Amino acid sequence: MTTRHPLDLSALPPAQRPPAVEFDGLLAELTFNSKPIINNLTRIAGENTSVHTAIATVLELRLALAPPPLRIPLLYLLDSVLKNIGEPYIARVKSNLFRTFKKAYDGMAHEDAQRVRRMLKTWGPIFGSEMLTLLTKTADDLDAKSAQNSHAHRVMHAPNEPVGFLPPPTAARSALRVPHAATQLEGHPFAAAGAAPAGAHMDEWQRQQYEETTAAALQGEIHAIISEIAARGAAGLPPTLDQLHKLDNFVNMQLNVVSNDQAIAQLRSLKLQIRDMFASLGVTAPSPPQPPLRPAAPSHHAPPP
Repeated sequence: MTTRHPLDLSALPPAQRPPAVEFDGLLAELTFNSKPIINNLTRIAGENTSVHTAIATVLELRLALAPPPLRIPLLYLLDSVLKNIGEPYIARVKSNLFRTFKKAYDGMAHEDAQRVRRMLKTWGPIFGSEMLTLLTKTADDLDAKSAQNSHAHRVMHAPNEPVGFLPPPTAARSALRVPHAATQLEGHPFAAAGAAPAGAHMDEWQRQQYEETTAAALQGEIHAIISEIAARGAAGLPPTLDQLHKLDNFVNMQLNVVSNDQAIAQLRSLKLQIRDMFASLGVTAPSPPQPPLRPAAPSHHAPPP
């Protein structure tokens, strides 16, 4: 989860700052592309045109501060306000549009950049063909810059690996070995048919079989996501946040069921790589899950008089 810092609203007149803070608090809900949230925020912007400068300033500042994956919903909200409310927002946004767009577009993943380009094509009637040409040229220049820099830095230590990508699935497979006896799974991916549920009464042999089966299932899920990430890497694309969250969760679960020291070490190394990939997207990796707190044992001491 990213840290949401307070905005510097000192450039606004004092009377505009309270509504700016209030709108910024409402904007905190928009962490993904949610049509209901965007519609609600658009209505709020429409009902408060008297403080349009405060609302537009908050949107511009959040677009400048947000990591690339979180800019898309903010841009969609801006687009909705411009198309559904119009003035006075159009004139206010246009006055700073070049700088706002450049900061928002810079560093975006390829898929998100394509979404923004499709949205940009609809802005001609709003801002005019001259502004649209300028913004399109800016996007072209930033894409060219991104392509030139894509191989300049390596997040992973392996040679010739795309920035921020896991090693090939074959390498991860050799690092995360589990017994081959429990690889035939049916039904739920984390339990073999007929396997006892976690926590059920099992003798040692049953527990070992259950843990081996679960480890094998998790290993399959991990390999599948690594393959997806590697495929995106081959196309020059970074992993998605959804892929990283799923991979991180599966690795955490795998750590709970493996007992081999080498496998544990490799999984922890994989966790570090996942953390680096979250960082490459401007997002803080989730904290590892903590074991649940146990209730305190009842005291046998007599209460004080």
